[in-house]
Amino acid sequence: MQGKDREILGTPVDVKGAVTLSLRQVIQDSMRSSDSFRRILAQAQAIPSDALAAEAITDAKLTATTSKEWNRNQSTSPYGTNSYDQTQATLGFEKYFRSGTALGLSLTEYRNNSLFSSTIGTIDSKSAGISLTLRQSLWRDFLGTSTRNQIKSGDLFSQANRVLWEAKVEDWALQLMNLYLRAWSLQRRLQASQKTFDRRLVLAQLFQRRQALGTSEEADRLQVEAALEQNRIQILEQQRDLQRIWENLIVTSKLPAEAKKVDPRLIPMEIDPVLPIEQLHCDSPPESTRALIAAELQSEAAHLRQLAASDRLRPNLTLNLGLATNRAILSSVDDFETRWSESFAAKYPAWTIGLQFEWSIDGSLVRSQDATARASAIELNAALSQEKDQSKLDFDSLCSGLQLQQRSFELYQKLESAQSRRVHLEEVRYRQARAQPFAVLQAGDEWYGTTVGLITSHSQWIANSYELKKAKGELYSILSEWSKEATGQSLGELSHE
Repeated sequence: MQGKDREILGTPVDVKGAVTLSLRQVIQDSMRSSDSFRRILAQAQAIPSDALAAEAITDAKLTATTSKEWNRNQSTSPYGTNSYDQTQATLGFEKYFRSGTALGLSLTEYRNNSLFSSTIGTIDSKSAGISLTLRQSLWRDFLGTSTRNQIKSGDLFSQANRVLWEAKVEDWALQLMNLYLRAWSLQRRLQASQKTFDRRLVLAQLFQRRQALGTSEEADRLQVEAALEQNRIQILEQQRDLQRIWENLIVTSKLPAEAKKVDPRLIPMEIDPVLPIEQLHCDSPPESTRALIAAELQSEAAHLRQLAASDRLRPNLTLNLGLATNRAILSSVDDFETRWSESFAAKYPAWTIGLQFEWSIDGSLVRSQDATARASAIELNAALSQEKDQSKLDFDSLCSGLQLQQRSFELYQKLESAQSRRVHLEEVRYRQARAQPFAVLQAGDEWYGTTVGLITSHSQWIANSYELKKAKGELYSILSEWSKEATGQSLGELSHE
């Protein structure tokens, strides 16, 4: 591979050996620049949405209002005003707490200049007022039980969102790995096809010599030439498929466009070796998986949400307490400090206490919400039970599949070596005029089939080994380490940006 090609692949130039492409490198390159990974990161922004939506019930509210009135209406009473100018400004604050308590505070500045029709004349009043209100739910949200259940439910849903997002990262990586493994497999098949073609080309040259000596038949010539042309077509088709997958890999990983100019046949691609099954620890199934953790969180969250919805079916009985203070000055003098200091000192208090009862007799909306929450709780609880069975089934299936694939890989290795030896022996026999071309061609076809089986079993073993890492909850940690190497940040840090 040329130095320019190495730069295109984003790999360092190693003068001592060939530059290689690996699963790890492809994933890391994609984490740095691919649009597909940026889409995954974008989805992380919505992780806390459920928690924020549930917490909204306790959001503090700040209000500010102001008004100015010039009133020149005719008085309807001998003690009424002929005219008045009124200005009022109010600043309010309200906060609902997890205890089911609502606390409100308002500050009011009021000014009124009034002209009376009687002997009172003109009054210029200025007042400051402070109002403190407290509402406590005594039934529907008794001591904040419903509020806390609702907030806890949102928090659990957000935790489930985090786990599900991590699973999406794993799925994204597995899809990219499978694409790379397809490219690797096709490249290896193409190499095997090229090797078969080279052998058949030598066979055709030997046949021409025999034909010149008059020791070969026309049927043999047609058979050799047909096999050679079929092999040529096979190579062209595999080259096309490899180029298409390579271009797909470039787009998915967002490698530079110049990478399309690199011949994928010349790229040294590597995958992990097949390991002994003992190193996979299939004898110890995981206690939990990401899918199971998410299902547990969602089930618990749905149960709490259903309890909160059931609470809303109750009547709302509220205890209301209030304290209002003011200080007014009935003169043209504006003593701002006195008015507000005496208001805060509650020199002129007004206390209120009361009960408020509210109940929607039909309750259609709350009954609808309760039915929806109850159905969701039942559904997610069933999903949790199903996921428990499915996770164990998936783990056992992956382990048994890996055992079979490892066994087939080992057998194919032995067969490939034996078939390679057989092809050599048949070629020697043909040179010695002790074998027909059919025997050499058949031996080559069987060697090719065995080699393809070896390539396939190796590729499937790698794909399933990473699937097993996901099932055991190990893949996300591995990907996070790769992300740290590639971007300087772990996946968790990237998701919080």
